[in-house]
Amino acid sequence: MSTESANGYRDLRRRVLDATADLSEDEARSIMVPCTPEWSIHGLLSHMAGVPADILIGNTEKAATVEWADGHVAERVDRTFAEVRAEVAEAGRGVDEVLETAAGFFPPQFFLDAWSHEADLMHALGLAGPGDLRLVASTFGFLAENVGGRLAEAGLGPIALVGLDEDRTVGAEDGTPGRLTTDPFEFVRVVMGRRSVAQLAAMRWDGVDPVVAGPCLVAWTPNDVDILEIAPDELRWPDADGTEGDAA
Repeated sequence: MSTESANGYRDLRRRVLDATADLSEDEARSIMVPCTPEWSIHGLLSHMAGVPADILIGNTEKAATVEWADGHVAERVDRTFAEVRAEVAEAGRGVDEVLETAAGFFPPQFFLDAWSHEADLMHALGLAGPGDLRLVASTFGFLAENVGGRLAEAGLGPIALVGLDEDRTVGAEDGTPGRLTTDPFEFVRVVMGRRSVAQLAAMRWDGVDPVVAGPCLVAWTPNDVDILEIAPDELRWPDADGTEGDAA
């Protein structure tokens, strides 16, 4: 799993750098990323460079906070887009080496953040979202447990999450389960706040009030506007032997 995580993170950066290779400085600073807190593509890649850079120097006390992420952007605002892209590659290579031997020590948030921001970038560029699930395949239990806790706090009964890596029932222990049918790409995007309240209510719910249940899916807050993005053509899961596999 450690090698696979390193390979997945390496391939993610390659896709990000390939997708931004032809952007001019003006384009990188003017094209906004709707799924992020008022970041341009320059700002988004500044954060994607800052995360591995901070990991390598041990500056992780405030990791996963708004202050930490905004600091990455502020620290690089005067750097050229070429310099930021180069740091994404260089700092990322350093983290690859750590992932090769110690991927299990990385919190799920690291993998979710990297994958989510690749999807954010592709959405901003009008490209299909990432179907490579190697970095997030091991996080579905973590995400489902968090969703279940919020559903229970809202006073809802159990809900079956259908269509993920496996069918999971979350929330309250007693009662007849409601049902949400989704897919891995959509589920991660929803949990990470990349859908509006209206989009959450319009998901494939059965036997549950979607107006109440929808916001419980989101780890932070729903997006202010509808996010309409191109789903990946196929989803690629890690195989049991550690190699990459395909799924429809």
